[in-house]
Amino acid sequence: MGLMAIGYAISTQGMDVLMLAPAVFAFGLVAFGFLGMGPVTIAVDSYGPVTDNAQSVYELSQIETLPGIQADLKKNFGFDVDFEKAKHHLEENDGAGNTFKATAKPVLIGTAVVGSTTMIFSIIMALTKGLQPNLLQNLSILHPPFLLGLITGGAVIYWFTGASIQAVTTGAYRAVEFIKANINLESSTKASVSDSKKVVEICTQYAQKGMFNIFLVVFFSTLAFAFFEPYFFIGYLISIALFGLYQAIFMANAGGAWTTRKKL
Repeated sequence: MGLMAIGYAISTQGMDVLMLAPAVFAFGLVAFGFLGMGPVTIAVDSYGPVTDNAQSVYELSQIETLPGIQADLKKNFGFDVDFEKAKHHLEENDGAGNTFKATAKPVLIGTAVVGSTTMIFSIIMALTKGLQPNLLQNLSILHPPFLLGLITGGAVIYWFTGASIQAVTTGAYRAVEFIKANINLESSTKASVSDSKKVVEICTQYAQKGMFNIFLVVFFSTLAFAFFEPYFFIGYLISIALFGLYQAIFMANAGGAWTTRKKL
């Protein structure tokens, strides 16, 4: 919001003699800057899962319990092992990874919102044929299609939220059912590699299926609304950008809270 406000302030410094609606151009430049940071943001965001998996691999390997492992590592790799220090470093890296994810997600969300806002303004420019007053009056909650579009956009965002959580929850329940039926958690023997792979497969499969169905609904409903009524479509897009911004930030924070709770 701060960057867009700065862009808008600069656009008021006489740029209206060069173009119509210079604020839209200014927002476009902010979106371009955000998108230019994309590779860096994704790289920072990817650090979190890498460190999380590194810690999981260490714990699941149960390397500390292997007899004569320290002497074996000294013989084959030429260094002494300090498992306590290793665990400390893994925890610190995992914490850093969580922090990186927490800082990268708002940037990615901001990129989407600024980009979509610029796109929406561009569509409004085209739809009102250069901001003609007789067409601008349709961008009002007194114009029924526009108001219905606002309501529909908010509804789609909350449907998306519920459907994505449902996809993950269903996969988790299926994984629990498989573990109860096939893995004896009370025994001292380790779970087989094939069983572990099956649990991961179940979780991945349900997450992908759920997200693919959500994508189909959101994509084709948006495409359909564009042909339905232009001002309904604009209201829909504006509502999705606004509701989506705050819901995305809320869900990112909720995800961080969940994973922290799991660790505790």
